[in-house]
Amino acid sequence: MKNFYTVEIIRKDKNEKNTFIFHLDGSFVNEKIQSIGRGELKRENPEFVNIKRNYDPKVKRFSHLFTYATSIYEEIGVSIVRTNDGIWGLLHKDGTIFNNENLIEPMINNTDYEIIGFSDSGLAPFYTKEGNIAFINKNSETVAVLNIDRENEKASLLDKNYNVLKAWKFDQIYIPDECYFFGGNLCRLFEEEDFTELVNEFLEEEPSEYTFPSEIFGPKIGDEFDIDHENTKDNDIHYGNIYIIGYAYYSRFELDKYVFLHSYMERLFTKGYYFFKSKLNGLLGEPYIDGSECSVWRINKTYIILDIFYDTDKKGGDFGYQIRLYSYDEMD
Repeated sequence: MKNFYTVEIIRKDKNEKNTFIFHLDGSFVNEKIQSIGRGELKRENPEFVNIKRNYDPKVKRFSHLFTYATSIYEEIGVSIVRTNDGIWGLLHKDGTIFNNENLIEPMINNTDYEIIGFSDSGLAPFYTKEGNIAFINKNSETVAVLNIDRENEKASLLDKNYNVLKAWKFDQIYIPDECYFFGGNLCRLFEEEDFTELVNEFLEEEPSEYTFPSEIFGPKIGDEFDIDHENTKDNDIHYGNIYIIGYAYYSRFELDKYVFLHSYMERLFTKGYYFFKSKLNGLLGEPYIDGSECSVWRINKTYIILDIFYDTDKKGGDFGYQIRLYSYDEMD
């Protein structure tokens, strides 16, 4: 490992990358700007490390502690692991696990969905609970943070003391999706204030025609109100509102790569369903129909439904998960 840390930001509006250099104690040194070839501009996640799926023999003796582990990064002496209770952390060769409570999950690349892991300088990118990206060292200590302001479409790199080192607009650098690969976006919804606001918006919104989305068979999530009437059956069109408040979708390739995902998602979405149901009970009262995967509230002539929907392609092996909040009139 090098005797300093580096964080690289690829500019997509210029043929250059910004490299920020830090001492091993986390203090900022300086920034270097380097010209790069156009071919490198296509790499959204530069210098990611390819990870073997199987446990490294050096961490296999601890395999009862976790459901997934990368190979050990030899120069650093750690493996990125997911514990049996779903917490991501760093496993050292002596069996010590370091984790940071503010981190949700490791960042992956967008080509083969491998964990990006540690760069040759010794930092790995993880998503934080605030939706930012923290660059952590082998002891799970944050050295720098890419602060992402999606509302104003701006991003800034902060040092460990949250001083701004440089800022960019979204059209200048690569910004990762807000929907996290391992389900962290659903975990972030477990906030009472945010969900209360979501329900109030849902109830106040004017009803309209909608269809149920399916990431496998269509329409896609986000196209619920964009209806192709010529190719949609009348009984598939409803009148009311629909919010997809939590979803995840994985191909067979991804489920084979991370074998814990399916059972974890079932537990996570069941937990989310009961969490949201308890909040709706507080806002709307006891449900008209109370079920383990579907509950219904009745307000005058309108039904409010919360359910879990499993979106399955049995032939291809793809699998989707949704928590849906929707309404329809008694005459629908």
